[in-house]
Amino acid sequence: MTARALRILLGLVIVLSVAFAVPATATSNGDNDAFWEGRANEGSVSIGGSWSGSSTSGSNSGGSGSQPPSQNAGNSSNSSNNQIVPAGPVCPDGTVGLLLGCESGLSIAGVLGGSPTIAAAAPESSGGEPVVDPSTLVTISDVQSIVADGGTINVSPNRGWVYVNKPVYFESDAVGYDEDLSVLGNAVTVHLTPTSYTWDPGDGSQVFSSDNPGGPWPDGTVTHAYLKDIAEVRIGLTVEWSAAFTVGGTTYPVDGTATSTTQSDSFDVREAEAVLTR
Repeated sequence: MTARALRILLGLVIVLSVAFAVPATATSNGDNDAFWEGRANEGSVSIGGSWSGSSTSGSNSGGSGSQPPSQNAGNSSNSSNNQIVPAGPVCPDGTVGLLLGCESGLSIAGVLGGSPTIAAAAPESSGGEPVVDPSTLVTISDVQSIVADGGTINVSPNRGWVYVNKPVYFESDAVGYDEDLSVLGNAVTVHLTPTSYTWDPGDGSQVFSSDNPGGPWPDGTVTHAYLKDIAEVRIGLTVEWSAAFTVGGTTYPVDGTATSTTQSDSFDVREAEAVLTR
């Protein structure tokens, strides 16, 4: 027997003992108030609880033994409305935690007319599977795993080296795209959008940012001029991503941002040499 099954069985035994095993015998005093035997203290029944319900007016000197004292002042025709609400923590689904609390997976919705009603802590679909909020199918952690590959960086002019004091054009292939996934049996399309690009030229100079991936010479908008000879320079790039996803025809945003990082292939920075010709 699993631990969960054992907890459920224990909970059922306790609930049934509350509902059936504790007889409530009414006696009366001079004020015709019924005193209920078998309870540990005022307002509690065995493991704790309170009475709620309504009754019609009438006369009853001793109490019927099936209602709380406040109900015994008259002739009750609505005893089926009496309800024991067990004491315990109120769970997120509106039920009351039983013995081991909401985390045990077993809670009690109430005892109506002496019959216990057991409610599972998590709602289930008609197929027996837990009901999942579709807006939670994709998280920023999922997005981070998708964009882990930061793509490639191209440099132009692309010849394995560049000149000192000449603009070098940077370009990334990290652009917006869609990724199709299957999440808990649901077809999901994740929409990924780069929001910023942070470039490290690799020569010790200040990093800088752009809102686009750059482009090749001569129309690219992301450039850098190196000021001295350097061997084996590598450009670094960090991209921030936002995301949304579509499932069942509805699109939901994903809270937070993900990041990807990458480096370019190495290249040299050289001084231009004067060449004399005749």
